[in-house]
Amino acid sequence: MKVLISLFIFFCFFPYLDVLQTGRDTQPNALLVGIVILFVTENKKINGPLIALWSLFIISLLFSFNSLYTPFGTFKAIVSYLSPALIAFTTYNILLSKDFKITHKFFLFVMLSYFIVGMVQEFIYPNFMSFILASARGVHMFGRGVISLTNEPSFYGIQMLLFIVFSLMHFDKKKNLFFVPFAIAQIFFLAKTTTAIGLLGLSFGIFCVIQVLRRKLLYVFILLFSIAAGFIAYNSLMKSFEDTRFGKIAEEFIQDPLKITQVDASASLRLTSTFAPFIAIKENYFMPFGYGRFNDFRSELYYKPQYRKLIDPYILDHPTKMGGGLNNALFHFGFLGLLLPFAIFFAFSKKMHRPEFIFGFILFVLILTTIQLSNSIVGFIIGYTLYNTNNLEEKSSHNTVFL
Repeated sequence: MKVLISLFIFFCFFPYLDVLQTGRDTQPNALLVGIVILFVTENKKINGPLIALWSLFIISLLFSFNSLYTPFGTFKAIVSYLSPALIAFTTYNILLSKDFKITHKFFLFVMLSYFIVGMVQEFIYPNFMSFILASARGVHMFGRGVISLTNEPSFYGIQMLLFIVFSLMHFDKKKNLFFVPFAIAQIFFLAKTTTAIGLLGLSFGIFCVIQVLRRKLLYVFILLFSIAAGFIAYNSLMKSFEDTRFGKIAEEFIQDPLKITQVDASASLRLTSTFAPFIAIKENYFMPFGYGRFNDFRSELYYKPQYRKLIDPYILDHPTKMGGGLNNALFHFGFLGLLLPFAIFFAFSKKMHRPEFIFGFILFVLILTTIQLSNSIVGFIIGYTLYNTNNLEEKSSHNTVFL
């Protein structure tokens, strides 16, 4: 059982390793091991947030009968809703039935693994370790950063953001003073990804505004200092990133935020996926669309003047599925998709008085607007946080430590 748990945790932190040669981005490794663990685990327990995640999965099954996706596309959609439910449920029950925890040494091993591979790709051999991945998109291409142990630079950057969330939820301030800057450094200097940098900046801005509204004077000064420092360092920062994809997009965004979708096709796809479900709330009165109707809806938006700048004509000729697990849930299921953010909120809620939990929650929700729920660490973070916030007593001195 200990070997299975170790494999499960390893695959949660390394979700892109193509062990089964599926040829897909995120892999089902943790999901499959989690199924085996649940099968042999007795006295399984469940609570409100886990029930919400399982309910979302059941809803996904019901909507499959009216899907416009191919059979395989429908299957993938269902599995994406199964993943957070099953992995969070498995994680929570492992913690209840077995004595273990994630140590800072193991987490350091994980962070160093990504860092070392990224450094070798950046300075020595761009395709280093790419053979264990399904694909290797964007290694030093078009001003993009390296991929490390993921499939593209944006995935690498977002993986570091997820590690920031995990660190903030589960380690003390002293350890976070190392882990968080270490992850941020990898985002800026190795991944060099517009998506991750943008999510980090937006999360920090929302967090500071919330703290200001809560009359936390320290954050008033932090917000003002950050704005002032940004203005002072603007020229030198833009010069250092001027030849990168991030630099070009950032320059256009500063000149006209709405034009960002006209500058970069990938940015247009991501932003359209982010905006669409929230526009759908207004246009469709928060009712479900179901599977396979995103491209038609996006085309309709393009011919409405108020949304024209949000959509590049390029993407109208390149049908694609919506990115971002939260976006999918809200678009596919309408108001029923709120089960996902509600589950996350109630998993985190008992410690939301702590600033690091507030920031971690904001960052985690924003991350879910850009990545699929099939990334195994999503469910792992929910399950691990749910256990820690609902079992506040320290475990006995007989704890078994994972690594």
